[in-house]
Amino acid sequence: KRIDHIDRNIYKMSPGRRAGAIDFRKHGILLPFGASRKDFTTPNPTFFDGQNSWPMMDDADPLNGWAYSEYIKYVLVTKNDIYGAFFFYLRDMLLAFCERVRSCRVSFQLLAVNAVAL
Repeated sequence: KRIDHIDRNIYKMSPGRRAGAIDFRKHGILLPFGASRKDFTTPNPTFFDGQNSWPMMDDADPLNGWAYSEYIKYVLVTKNDIYGAFFFYLRDMLLAFCERVRSCRVSFQLLAVNAVAL
């Protein structure tokens, strides 16, 4: 069984990462620690069900699958805000992607079919 898996996993984290992980699991918003959430008035329906609980796996973490050595370069003033560094890393990556798409001739075709049918 995975009883207390979340608490056991968070306990092993450094204090800065622990605070960010708890904050992310509580709100479901990837932002630097302490950033205002006042503009986020509608919960992401893919993160929360009707009972305001977290439907993701208990070990789900936005940092999983990303190279620590890449996003840690984005640590600003608060050196222990790992999730904040990851936020700025993703923001810069998405902005670079948008600029690249804007400068190229690209077309997208959106299909509302089961991927297996493709």
